[in-house]
Amino acid sequence: MSIRVLELAGDTFAKFQDSIRALEQGMTYPLGDDRFAIDHGQDYFAFFRRLGDLAYFVALDNNQVVAVCAAVRRRLPRFAGAVAEKAWYICDLKVHPDYRNQRIPWQIFLHGFPEKYARCQRGYAISMNPGDGSANRVVRMATRFPLAPISLATTLGIYSLSADRMRDIEGVLRRQLGPLGYLNLGGAKDIILQSTGAAMPLLHLQYGPPVETGNALVPAAVDGYVHMFCLPSGDPLAVELLKLDVLPGATASIVHHRMPRWNWRCVLTSDI
Repeated sequence: MSIRVLELAGDTFAKFQDSIRALEQGMTYPLGDDRFAIDHGQDYFAFFRRLGDLAYFVALDNNQVVAVCAAVRRRLPRFAGAVAEKAWYICDLKVHPDYRNQRIPWQIFLHGFPEKYARCQRGYAISMNPGDGSANRVVRMATRFPLAPISLATTLGIYSLSADRMRDIEGVLRRQLGPLGYLNLGGAKDIILQSTGAAMPLLHLQYGPPVETGNALVPAAVDGYVHMFCLPSGDPLAVELLKLDVLPGATASIVHHRMPRWNWRCVLTSDI
């Protein structure tokens, strides 16, 4: 087996899109008592491009796509009101089940690292935690990366609430987060529930600059939709919500390089 890593450019995005989409199918992630798959729609890469400057890598065995990874150079504030700074967001890491435990992610990272690191010397990644409480294998792998020290930043609690429950807590959210809105990513990134086989009617809570600059957002909670947001472990808002019996239904881990003082409230579920 000879694995070749390629960074997509020009018409290779279109050339490999169907193969990347096929790799995505069948991979599921925990969400409360359910599981879900992801569908990135007709333009697989649109979700990532909306976040920043996209670099996308594929690992090929002959002409078969066996693994993928995205690196998005984006801007994030260290804390509310701070000037946003550049960081790489490493995401969409997927490896075909038949090719796991063969260190293919290392091959991808080693291929892209020298050039990308020269452009920006900090970054982070987010990985959904297993629903059974077992260790996150992606975190274990990332923290062993030999070319740059990577460490665990925090655990994100991911909340999925009904419209009525969101209305109950909107006052609490506004006091701590400021102006609110909701984003529908339907067609760009849908969550397909294992229990129903259908896309979850989903709105992502937005706050901070995206709301204040007037992006097209749904202004209020909508009946029949799930409303999703995330908060870092130990965040004062998470503590306040716990007192109201509002609990996360899933968790994810953030790992980082050279971002130790970031307030990870800057992460929205619409980014993940």
